[in-house]
Amino acid sequence: MVKKMSSKDVKKKNLLKKVIDSVKKLSLFEKIILAVYIIALIIIASRHEFSQDEAQSWLIARDLDLLGIIKQLKYEGHSILWYLILFPFAHLGFSIEIQKVIPVIFGIGTVYVILSKSPFPKYIKVLLPFSSGLIYYYGVFARPYCMIPLLLVLIASVYHEKEKHPYKYAVYLGLLANTHLIMVPTVIVLAALFWKKELISNRKKLNPQKKKDLIYSLLIFLLLLAMYLIIMVYGYLNCSTVGGIKTSTFNSDILAVVNDGWLDSNVRLLGYGSFMATVSFICHILIAIFLLLCIFGIRGNLKQALVFFTQYIAMLFIHSFYWFPIIHRSMIIIYTLMFWLWVYKYDCRESRKNKNPIFLKIALVMIILISAPATYLCINEDFTKNYSSGKETAKYIENNIEDDAIFVNIYQDFSQLVVGYLEKDSYRIYMANEKKFSTFMTWSRKFSVTDVEMVDDAIAYAKKKSKHVYIISPNIARGNKFFVDFIVNKYKLKLMYKSDVKNMVSEKYITDRVVFKIYKLGKKGKVNENK
Repeated sequence: MVKKMSSKDVKKKNLLKKVIDSVKKLSLFEKIILAVYIIALIIIASRHEFSQDEAQSWLIARDLDLLGIIKQLKYEGHSILWYLILFPFAHLGFSIEIQKVIPVIFGIGTVYVILSKSPFPKYIKVLLPFSSGLIYYYGVFARPYCMIPLLLVLIASVYHEKEKHPYKYAVYLGLLANTHLIMVPTVIVLAALFWKKELISNRKKLNPQKKKDLIYSLLIFLLLLAMYLIIMVYGYLNCSTVGGIKTSTFNSDILAVVNDGWLDSNVRLLGYGSFMATVSFICHILIAIFLLLCIFGIRGNLKQALVFFTQYIAMLFIHSFYWFPIIHRSMIIIYTLMFWLWVYKYDCRESRKNKNPIFLKIALVMIILISAPATYLCINEDFTKNYSSGKETAKYIENNIEDDAIFVNIYQDFSQLVVGYLEKDSYRIYMANEKKFSTFMTWSRKFSVTDVEMVDDAIAYAKKKSKHVYIISPNIARGNKFFVDFIVNKYKLKLMYKSDVKNMVSEKYITDRVVFKIYKLGKKGKVNENK
């Protein structure tokens, strides 16, 4: 007797059939590009070692319930969207390694939409999948940024018929706003252009049902946008790691702001980072040419030029006043330019609709090519070395440290890199600055461990809770080595373990190269320098 399929199984089968049928519709050329991209991305992602921020978000999703996550968000500055994606995996008992799958899925989805829906010529369809973001910074790193390219291409794919699907357009824009602060300017401008045109400029042409749909879709978008903006404001007020615009800084130190924020943002856009001071001049000449090409693209397409340059100026503003530049944010410019080129003809003047936006194509190809070399060097480093020393440190702890041991973290953060690889509740980490057990950092006003009394109190408390007390100390380039050495000498701590710096990615590719030292309190231990 043939077993009847359940409705759930039928839905899964239908979904799989739709995916297979959609891939079959791709040309042979597009299928080859997609296959090569998937293989390359999986190989690169499988070798990636998680960064501190990747471990932080995983631990928040794993060790808090939904209400706890919502409370924690005021210190993170991110929306709940990313944590809702991680939450089911974290609470079903998966290890942190499952995070590698999520950006890969987003990357594959993005490339599929580009290949199947975009109006680009073949050479751009080849370049985009292997551009810096899609092959690495968004396709490999488990951070909220990985959602941005997919949502951008989804918005672009419905842009020409957004009037027919206002709810879909509203949801896509709302979700894009909930990826990261960096995308809010693009979202606001796109939303303003759409609903102004439909509800104000075209109001006399609207029938009652259409007007109702537009108003409701606008409300949905505003609700999604407000969800993130409220979190962002709370984060700004409670997070000690972000800065605000200070009048004295703007007036008296404008040159430093320009050098540290605007110029560094541009250099990072090329993938080189501020470490390449010797090529900064060349980098900025290339950026100037790139921007000049984008300016030429304004003619005949003012609406999308407004979207692109608003995004670009906002990125520079954020990096100057709000948060330091990182390449994951700077790379967004590649994909906002891609968006401009994708929807170019829909917002052109009538006389320009069929004209070739040659300057924008050159600019897109140029920025992809000049940002690629450093990215591929970093991929090679990540493939052959460790992005952090968290995994190997966690293995040492599992093999050599007692199960009931307590670790006192005497530095600011970075213990997440280790804890993320340990089983939940297997070891306890006591944060000296926060005076509590925690697996992740709370970016509050108690951010730094610079007070010896904090450490004294933490060690005294840990000794009451366990016979086995260890000190864990991250060793980073910008760390307060003098303070750590003072604590080591005061308590006559014995070095038990030090992770191997030779296995780490070079400091020129990452902001902080973190290695860990573990000391045991009160007893001599075998020194493991791992030289």
